[in-house]
Amino acid sequence: MNPDLSLDVFWRNLRQGGDAPFIVTDEGNTTYATFCRAVAGAMSAYRKSSMSAGDRVVISVAKEVEGCAAFVAAIIAGHVPVIVSADAARPRFDAICRAVEPAGLVLPTGAAKPDWSCPVIDSAMFSQHAAGGDDQPGLGQGAYCGG
Repeated sequence: MNPDLSLDVFWRNLRQGGDAPFIVTDEGNTTYATFCRAVAGAMSAYRKSSMSAGDRVVISVAKEVEGCAAFVAAIIAGHVPVIVSADAARPRFDAICRAVEPAGLVLPTGAAKPDWSCPVIDSAMFSQHAAGGDDQPGLGQGAYCGG
């Protein structure tokens, strides 16, 4: 299967979902369009970091939308996402980081920054981008997300 074609189909389906609910949580509904912008924000954050295709990125966030956006964007960017529970004990988190040697971390705002020499991406950036708060459109923002 052609990966570029798969990516085009993915973005087209997100864009066509528009204002329909895509992720439903206790905090409310996230539409396809909002999720698409959150993925674009995550991709923008990955691009601004020093990570390269094939690098591992540890994602440890409690909010489903931010975690899903970080995961999807990592796959699209060619990174290898490693999900760690947001409530994992610090020794467990550190052990996972030692084992996978990530080139980047996605953590929620206010999270204690681990002693790891890689970029730390604040997951709130994805929501800000989704709400129109990022003046640097991410990959897919115009071309794929229709906005």
